[in-house]
Amino acid sequence: MISVLYVEDDISLLELGKFLLEKDGSIEVDTCASVNDALRNISGKRYDVIISDYAMPVNNGMKFLKNLRSGGDTTPFFFFAGKGRKSVIIDALNLGADFYLE
Repeated sequence: MISVLYVEDDISLLELGKFLLEKDGSIEVDTCASVNDALRNISGKRYDVIISDYAMPVNNGMKFLKNLRSGGDTTPFFFFAGKGRKSVIIDALNLGADFYLE
């Protein structure tokens, strides 16, 4: 089973994403509504992939990615960024994001 950490501050998107990813039964998704919650989850579990939104209050997805990579975490990281955020996408890829969706 593939283990995914999905970080998104919009609870409706978080629930929908979890439902869609777990639909066929081969993926298990843990959800977090903030970067701080995600950092706590990561300290206790290994994930196969991390999916994160960019725009979140307090700590955004970029700070989350930067924190992970600076600590040596190489877990594949997928990024969601809103339209018109090309500079964010470029920065994320330069920091070690593996994929992005706009």
